[in-house]
This record gives sequence, C-alpha cells and structure tokens, in this order.
Amino acid sequence: MTVSYKVAIQYDNECGVIEYDADEKNINVILPNEDKKNEVISFLQRTHLIKVAGLSTIDFHETVIDPLEDVEQLKTALTRLWQKTKVAVDWSRPV
Repeated sequence: MTVSYKVAIQYDNECGVIEYDADEKNINVILPNEDKKNEVISFLQRTHLIKVAGLSTIDFHETVIDPLEDVEQLKTALTRLWQKTKVAVDWSRPV
C-alpha cells in the first residue's frame, strides 16, 4: 500500500490513523476499538449524498461523493465522520 494521504483520528482517548492509497483507491484504518474501526471503514467505503455550498453561503446544492475516489472527496467525507461515527479527525495532530 502506497500511502497518498493520512490523517490522525481519535475515539474515546484512543488515537488512530486513516491511511489512503490513491492508486488502489483503498483505505487502512488503525484504531484500537475494532467496532469503531469497522464503522469508520464502512462509512468511508460508501457513497454519500451531501449538501455543499455554491457561489454564495446561502446557495447549497446536493452532490454525491465517493470517499475512495480521490483525496478531496475523502477529505469532504472526513468532515462528516464525527457526526456519523463519533470518531474525531485530528486535523492538526501530526501522524
């Protein structure tokens, strides 16, 4: 696995990592809590219909994202990870 992007995550004071391989369009989740790890994997392997801002802050439209398609879509999905799984993304913590 050639890691193209990685980010730190945390759940219940347990630290982990999400690694993304852009060539293989695959993720590896490292998290001690197996149930949460599997929940994160499941979330990131599904497509999601989300609302995104248009040209103005009141102009929203729906779009479908596939987190494994590319790094930008993965990052967008990660902004919703806490709401769906209660696993926090530690954007500022070095991996």
